[in-house]
Amino acid sequence: MAGPEKFRTVRAGVFASVSVGVSAAGHAAMSGHAIPAAGPLGGFLLLFALAWAAADDERGLAGICGLMLWGQLALHLLFSYVQAGAGHHHAGAAEMGSAATDGGAGMTAAHIVAALISGWWLRQGEAALFGLLRLLGLLILPVLLVEGSGAAAATPPPSERRPDRGDGGRITRGLRHTVVLRGPPLCC
Repeated sequence: MAGPEKFRTVRAGVFASVSVGVSAAGHAAMSGHAIPAAGPLGGFLLLFALAWAAADDERGLAGICGLMLWGQLALHLLFSYVQAGAGHHHAGAAEMGSAATDGGAGMTAAHIVAALISGWWLRQGEAALFGLLRLLGLLILPVLLVEGSGAAAATPPPSERRPDRGDGGRITRGLRHTVVLRGPPLCC
């Protein structure tokens, strides 16, 4: 896996982990029932795939919170579905049709608050990470430029004797393939 793709995968994994962890804890607390393992596992896979597709660039607070709100909605529906399949119903979960009324106002508010707090937290982490990467780039770039410019001059001249080319055998390694084009052209 290449560097940028690995970085993208890590960012998507963090996003999915935070979303699912906060949402599962809040959903279980508000419903009064544990969520079967299929819910968090399925939610992680779903959000990981969506986050990986969206992790191509640094996101701002509004972008992250928007993704978190959609993620919380999807997780709420998934968790309610797996709880209903396990025989646990929370208030208002008999009908799975409307996300706004499913679980009542308290459940909806909890998912919105979870999305906003998690979005803010993820944005702070993302800003710190990208700031660190920019700083490292500023620190490493001059070193690479200095190292790259001095590499040819730091190479010691070869020890073996070159054939005499009129310069007394003092051809340096850096000028070995240099073509001198001064002087009049050769004719006839």
